[in-house]
Amino acid sequence: MKIFQPSILLHSLAIFKGMKPIYQMISKQPWHEVQLYISLQSLIMLLKSSITTIWWMIVLSRYIFDIMRLYNIYHNDYIETLNRSNTTLDIF
Repeated sequence: MKIFQPSILLHSLAIFKGMKPIYQMISKQPWHEVQLYISLQSLIMLLKSSITTIWWMIVLSRYIFDIMRLYNIYHNDYIETLNRSNTTLDIF
């Protein structure tokens, strides 16, 4: 969780309407600075960025699967508790 705290903080600050951006591009056309062309990158740079991307995908997927696993455990415990106490869920 410590890995995600800075990004969670930045994203939560960014959702406020009317808030100025943390970093503002000086260029009049910021999309030119953001684009990366594969032909300009060396093979080592391409591998480095690919490995970094794959590593983050692994970290995020493990985090999401852990959340899903814990939800499933808590849900099953709740259902078992309901079944043990012989109560029913009346929706209507």
